Amino acid sequence: MKHLLGILVILSLVFYGCNRKNEAVVKGGSTTEIVDKIEADLAIDGTQESSRKNARIIGKVVKVLPNTKADKKLKHCDVNPCRALVEVMALPQSGSNYHGQYNETDKIEVQFLYTIEATHQLFPQLYKPLVGLSSGSFFEAELFELEPGQYRVQLYNKKN
Repeated sequence: MKHLLGILVILSLVFYGCNRKNEAVVKGGSTTEIVDKIEADLAIDGTQESSRKNARIIGKVVKVLPNTKADKKLKHCDVNPCRALVEVMALPQSGSNYHGQYNETDKIEVQFLYTIEATHQLFPQLYKPLVGLSSGSFFEAELFELEPGQYRVQLYNKKN
């Protein structure tokens, strides 16, 4: 009898554990759905929480620069400016990829993934279009390091 009771307890725990796993899959959705939701949330906000790997900067556009050959691999950068010289004004957050490569007051070249101009016509699929930046504009963004000394901004919030 004790042996049967032990088996029932074990089976009930296994059954409970299996049900919990299935609930997580149903509530959490597939990986694709989760990624799509994250991308949609990013597009809605126009910015994002920085990952723990990348730094967030507050930057000032010093000068819009001519596109490089690497920039022109992005189709829209053939005719739209995608590069700027940016002065790092502040580092509100640094991640594990940050190891002092730039500091406040440093000037770095940055590629803007969606162009430095306003995106409402060029990328109508963005829920919240980027307003565009020009010399003297301040913005906050996550700074991605592509290779040592090569940086990219995907989404940003313009600061007044």
